[in-house]
Amino acid sequence: MTGAISRLLLAARRGDELVYVGGVGTGFTDKMARDLRKQLAAMPAKVPPVALKRKNAVFCEPVFVAEVTYTEFTNDGKLRHPSFKGLRELADNVDVFDLKK
Repeated sequence: MTGAISRLLLAARRGDELVYVGGVGTGFTDKMARDLRKQLAAMPAKVPPVALKRKNAVFCEPVFVAEVTYTEFTNDGKLRHPSFKGLRELADNVDVFDLKK
């Protein structure tokens, strides 16, 4: 898929910060993956919103909430078997998952 995302990196809130909770690479069509790349590329982050070093990762400003289903959290705090369902804007007043401190 040229010009498309292959994986969407995810974060959840822990207090006032965002914490990396894994990535999702399933649940979107080829068209959705291309559209997501265009949409997210238009809002690059000056500083990564999470403490994560990943080769070829492109970070954007955290203005969307990803709707994701998953089976559970792993022992190291990552999502197990995540599947992408869609994006929502923060302006929708959606709840953002908040990890316990």
